[in-house]
Order: sequence, then structure tokens, then C-alpha cells
Amino acid sequence: MTALLVRRFPDAEIEAFELSRSIDGPAEALSPARQDADDPRPGARRKFDLICSSGSPEMAPSLPRLLPMLLGRVAARGYLAVQYPNDLYEPRRAVMRMVAADGPWAKTLLPIAKTRAFNQTMDHLYGLLSPICAAVDIWETTYLDAMASVAAVVEWMEATRLAPFLTALEEADRRKFLDRYTAELRQAYSTLPDGRVLLRSRRLFVLAQPRA
Repeated sequence: MTALLVRRFPDAEIEAFELSRSIDGPAEALSPARQDADDPRPGARRKFDLICSSGSPEMAPSLPRLLPMLLGRVAARGYLAVQYPNDLYEPRRAVMRMVAADGPWAKTLLPIAKTRAFNQTMDHLYGLLSPICAAVDIWETTYLDAMASVAAVVEWMEATRLAPFLTALEEADRRKFLDRYTAELRQAYSTLPDGRVLLRSRRLFVLAQPRA
């Protein structure tokens, strides 16, 4: 995203931010790379004309706290632009939770399943932001990703959503879990004549301007 912004606004001063590993930590967990040169106070907080954030699913539970915090860093007439996955109920994720709850590993995996990120509704976010914004737009877009096969879906999920579940299992149970997950995905998704599988990927977008 930083590279895209540099190309779009070649004359702008652009800084990259790093979210704390604990997003639910204090507001200062999101700090600029440097503070104002004319403000000697420790932790002085700069204002930005535009803040963009491309979030991960793990952000979802923290959005009610995170979005107002980010808006507080946006200058008058500036904008906050956020987008993040909102696909909790897509089959690849629903099947993952179902398999976690139905097997010899349930006692180990259920606590993990219950702490995974959840969906945010558009009306909830609008109700949160509208009282503190001069303008707010929220919309959702669904993309179709053509995967080579169900096996390709499983491989992708192993490196993303499935990782916390697989890490908690011993090798034998890990193989059984993946076998069961793969079999359930074959039932959940139709295979195209060329063998490909279409995944629906939902993303929520928020464009907000703080009150002056």
C-alpha cells in the first residue's frame, strides 16, 4: 500500500505505521515513525491528511476501538480509508470451525475457534462512526478467487486461517484434521469442469472524514 501511495501522490510526505502485536493494547501502540520536529513532548501525535489501513481478520474485534483512534490522527478535511476481510461465514472458514468442534481435538481447538475474528456489520460501524464524522461511507465488495483445486484451497488456508489450529495439534491429529477438512470442503464447493474452485472473498470498506 505504501508503494501505491507513493506513485499516486509523488509529492506527498508518506509514513508507514506498524500496528502493535497487541491491537487491544493502549492507543499509543500505533505510533508514527517519528514525532513532530516542533513538538518536544514525548509521544507527540501528528495529524495526517490521509490514513489508509489494509487490515487482517484479526483486526475485526478491535475495530470499535481502533477506528476512532485512527480518526483522532486525521487532520481536518482529511480522510480515513480502511478495508479488511469480512468472510467469517464463507464455507472455507465455517467448515474449519465445524471440524475443530467435531473430533478428538475438540477440547484443544474449541478455545481457539472461539477467539477467532468475527464479522462486523455495516450498520454497527456506521452507528459507531457517524456521531464523530463529518461524512462516512461504508460498503462491502465480494471478489471471486479462482483456485486451482480444493487442495490449493487447503494449502492456502494452512498458511493463513488454519495455522493456529494446526499449531496446537500433534502431527497425527494434524494429518487427520486436514484430511477431514479437505473432505468437507469437497462437499462445500462445486468443482468447475477444468477442476478449479471459486472462492467468494468479502471485504468491508470504510471511508470516513472526522468532524472539524
